[in-house]
Amino acid sequence: MHDWNEIIADLERQDIHRLLTHGVPEDTVAKIKLLCVAYRDAPPEERNTMRAGLPRRSSAVISIFSVHIATVAMQQKDKAALDLAVVAFDLSDIMTIDYRDAFGHVGRLAFAAKECGVDLMERVRALVHDISPRLMDMLAAPRFPRVVRDSEGNMVFWNPWRKQ
Repeated sequence: MHDWNEIIADLERQDIHRLLTHGVPEDTVAKIKLLCVAYRDAPPEERNTMRAGLPRRSSAVISIFSVHIATVAMQQKDKAALDLAVVAFDLSDIMTIDYRDAFGHVGRLAFAAKECGVDLMERVRALVHDISPRLMDMLAAPRFPRVVRDSEGNMVFWNPWRKQ
């Protein structure tokens, strides 16, 4: 089991601009997956402590990861990846940092859920224990994101930071 503090320290060293332009490196993906599984399996009070103790940069990295893994879910119609994206979205606590940023994430999650044949509201209710009313409103009427094809023909969420 990896140490929570070691993973957070690694996330704090990440270059946000590099992640946005070049994607999330596989070693960082693996660490965030471990973090998300620990968070998902923790009791509610421990989840609140984990979320509250997350520094802003780490929160931003996990938020970027959420979009990355939602893309995987969309492309592969992978429900487990969708669940991981939802858990990462919740852990990132983007709703309390700046709920306006959450609109794009919710749209990406909703589109990925549609591609997976999953009802996103049901999935979120099953995975997120303390859903905010604002998030419920966003989930009820998501704005679907712009989806484009990458150089290999795969569907990806449009990213102004990255050459598509």
